[in-house]
Amino acid sequence: MKKISIALFSTSSVHAPHYINSLPLDSRYNWVASSVAKEDRGIPDLKNIPNYVKIYEREEDLLNAHPDLDAVILCGSNNLTFNQFKLCAERGIKNVILMKIPTMFINEYEEMQRLAKENDMIVQIELEMRANHTVKRLKKLCEEGAIGNLLSIQINNTTVVLPPNIMPWVTNPELSYGKKIELIKDSGMFRGGCLTDHPHPFDLARFLTGSEFESIYAQTTPNIRGKYKIEEGVFVACKMKNGVCVTIDPSYSRHESKQLPLTACGPGWEGYPKRVEVNVVLNGDKGSIIADCFHSGVYHTGLPHNTYAYEYLAGETHYETMLDYFYNSIVAHTTPYVNLDLHKNNIKAIIACYESIYCNKKVCL
Repeated sequence: MKKISIALFSTSSVHAPHYINSLPLDSRYNWVASSVAKEDRGIPDLKNIPNYVKIYEREEDLLNAHPDLDAVILCGSNNLTFNQFKLCAERGIKNVILMKIPTMFINEYEEMQRLAKENDMIVQIELEMRANHTVKRLKKLCEEGAIGNLLSIQINNTTVVLPPNIMPWVTNPELSYGKKIELIKDSGMFRGGCLTDHPHPFDLARFLTGSEFESIYAQTTPNIRGKYKIEEGVFVACKMKNGVCVTIDPSYSRHESKQLPLTACGPGWEGYPKRVEVNVVLNGDKGSIIADCFHSGVYHTGLPHNTYAYEYLAGETHYETMLDYFYNSIVAHTTPYVNLDLHKNNIKAIIACYESIYCNKKVCL
């Protein structure tokens, strides 16, 4: 069995703790190092990094100390990814996992595609819903004609807003989107909220319909929290090129508890019904399917804060599956299940949503 030496670049993504917990248990990977910026040292989940993993403040120092790395996972804020990816290409790192937003700027995205091609890199995008068993089942049922001809889809990917002690950059447009760009003229609001955080429903629309976006119309709502300058609530109406109509709700419309615990996944962090939801309704000319795609769990109405609490069931995670996909792609030198080329149209669709919100009109792709 080939053993892959791997490192983490940055740890400020909310998904970093999943890799921190999964990598030590996976015998195919040898996790040797991680870069952790000074401002991220207080993130609670970092205490789970094993003692044998070397910690560096700068990615350059990490690469100098470990020139023979096979792979890197980029787990930082969205604005860091482009330059970190270029550094990997320059240093000969052939295998890279990127978080769900590689960049929101198409010129940077195309430069990453160019670097990946020229350097023969294997680049996997972390779109976890592609690894979800319920989603795979929905795709199979559609292909088998279980509901006849697919007419429309409703998709929601709704969450809380992550608290500052977990992911401090998520409500900062310069870190989440990459720069300050007005959401609506003279609104004092900026791109970089729930739309930037939730590319999954756009990818699900393409995956389940087997088609691409033809047109998109999006509207935003007043924020329910009142303290952030990024969009919290958005509703999107789309038409696919094969005629299927799609509606998407990617909003920060789940309420977090007012008594936030210190860790991201502790019970009591969410308000009703749960902290993350991905629900899909498929409508065909012979029936419909309703699916709750993201985590079953245990519900509790009391402890720890005398508030509603929800805890994921142990073992139900997509991260082991995504590490499987990545390992197999490296060993066989094949294209990952979600790669830069495939993901590009998801980013274009999100940009089209922002353009639609700003101009208050339908955008054709």
